[in-house]
Amino acid sequence: MSDFIVRLKGQQEQIVSSLIEQGVFSNKTEVVRAGILELYNKYQNLISRENEIMYQVAKSIAEDGTESVSEEDFLNKFPHLKKVKK
Repeated sequence: MSDFIVRLKGQQEQIVSSLIEQGVFSNKTEVVRAGILELYNKYQNLISRENEIMYQVAKSIAEDGTESVSEEDFLNKFPHLKKVKK
């Protein structure tokens, strides 16, 4: 378990205070924990997809015996990733 400090101001502070005042949560810690869980639920498919991509890459490298691959070759092998290229 780790400890950290969250500094809130403005609208974020008002939202947290309102949730506590309305009895939705009993303290700020509960609000932060619920927020983290909600973010996980929102982005878990993205996280799972990222892990699947890494698995595919590792499997491909192992099968091909390739130690490195160019970006072009990589995108040719995984064309569905072209749209997420930055």
